[in-house]
Amino acid sequence: MCWLISINKFMNNQKHALIGFFLAIGLFVYVLLVVFFLSHAERLFGKMQGLIAPATFLLLFVFSALVSGLLVLGYPLWLYFEGRKKEALVAFGSVVGWLFLLLVGLLTWRLLNQ
Repeated sequence: MCWLISINKFMNNQKHALIGFFLAIGLFVYVLLVVFFLSHAERLFGKMQGLIAPATFLLLFVFSALVSGLLVLGYPLWLYFEGRKKEALVAFGSVVGWLFLLLVGLLTWRLLNQ
């Protein structure tokens, strides 16, 4: 009976790690889309004058913080408020771990392709 509980905990952790992976991939794709948008913004909208350029950038920055916060903290906070605190820590650690691995992979790719 004890080994069944152990297997169940392992499978739960695997599920949260997989969800963390998809959340990290979602954030990675979102960041790539924002970078693409920022690198092509002048071609799309022309040269912005006055207050519109900094206001647009700050609004995009705030929106990006919101999206990033939801992707990194949304699911773990939901688990935490459901009373599943250990699972919430596993999910949060998984998202952070996968993001770190994506960062290391991106930096490694950049170093190898100089």
